[in-house]
Amino acid sequence: MSVVIADVDTDALARAREELSKSTVGDATILAERTDVSKKAEVEKLKEKVASTFPSSNITLLMANAGVGGPTKASSDEGWERIFGINFYGVQNLCTSFVPLMQKHGQPGLVINTGSKQGRKHGPSLLRVSQFDTDVSMIFLSGI
Repeated sequence: MSVVIADVDTDALARAREELSKSTVGDATILAERTDVSKKAEVEKLKEKVASTFPSSNITLLMANAGVGGPTKASSDEGWERIFGINFYGVQNLCTSFVPLMQKHGQPGLVINTGSKQGRKHGPSLLRVSQFDTDVSMIFLSGI
């Protein structure tokens, strides 16, 4: 089994890799790469790294689980752009980069796009989370 994880936060990435190392069975290979999913070029670089590290492997599962939030009233325009980049474009970038690689091997795979349960709650302090979870749901339903 091979597992690829990506995070922009290198400390969180190292902790996740360590936890996976402890919990996997057998000779699992874990590739941990620092990636900003809001940047298409970085996601493409990750895809190339995955393809070169595991050239004959079929990707059977892609899980897009990136997300950030925070209080709406404290948001600057730059803050909104960062959150939109991660919460919306992160999912789009992962899907548009990795789904063709998954299809290349001709075997079925599964794409899971997750969102925060906060996306089902509404209110002024949760506006950003609600908006982006709705957007992620729309990507998923559109079948990209």
